[in-house]
Amino acid sequence: MLLSDAKDIFLNHLVSMERSGETIRGYRTVLNYLEEYFAFKYNGDVYLDEVTFNDLDDFICTMSTEKKWQINSVKKCHYTLSSFFGYCYRKELCPRDISKQMEPIKGEQKERCYLTAEEFEKLINHLDHHIVKHIALTMFYSGLRIKECLNLKVSDLDFKRSVFKISRGKGKTFRLVPMHEKLKVALKKYLEDGNGSNFTGSDHKVFATKKSGKISAVHVNQKLKEASFRAGLPKGVTAHVLRHSFASNLVNKNRNLVHVQKLLGHADLRTTGIYTHAKLDELAESVNIL
Repeated sequence: MLLSDAKDIFLNHLVSMERSGETIRGYRTVLNYLEEYFAFKYNGDVYLDEVTFNDLDDFICTMSTEKKWQINSVKKCHYTLSSFFGYCYRKELCPRDISKQMEPIKGEQKERCYLTAEEFEKLINHLDHHIVKHIALTMFYSGLRIKECLNLKVSDLDFKRSVFKISRGKGKTFRLVPMHEKLKVALKKYLEDGNGSNFTGSDHKVFATKKSGKISAVHVNQKLKEASFRAGLPKGVTAHVLRHSFASNLVNKNRNLVHVQKLLGHADLRTTGIYTHAKLDELAESVNIL
């Protein structure tokens, strides 16, 4: 089987598994690079069973040099190749999983930046954009992705059951996310007040200006950064930091990691594991237990 055909089968598999659009784009980008690399090296497409470990090793080295990839980009490439060739082997598209020969990529794992409840309160007090303020509240108390948040329609807010209904894509099922009581009160009032938007029906977006009928992620992040500067927060706050904050604060309060995984919509528990922060005093306490 040609590598290009196997790539299409794998990407369709990710779609059927309801992986996020961002995740699929990441896999596609790396595999497209791989396909282009082989087209240049061998002057055409290659068959999957012709690819060797040395090919993969050379590919990663070439990309690291030409694209000037940082360690995290190299790790993502390594993970993509492992997932792709592992899938192809399990589906008997190739005789062996050559990715198992690749050595793990070593490098310091940076902990994700997140806000404590007190820092978030400071941020909210310095947000002068009413719609962005409620977007921030929604992300901090629900952990939604910025795209999920901006795509919310009025019909996706079920105040009776206190849940958000998050679409997994056209024709797909929904993921239900519990709605924090504090957020429920704030969103009810937000919708009742109108907030400059024209909520004419259940299909209307929750977070949108009256003039444009939408609001961009770029604009949201700009307002968040401006507010974090005014609040004197040392961290560059973005919408994604708010999602990290939701997860990190839950983990810090000893919530079950599998529950956090479900709330975030992660397909892999290893992805959720990045939120297990460890402070120096906590580590010292653990050592002193011995």
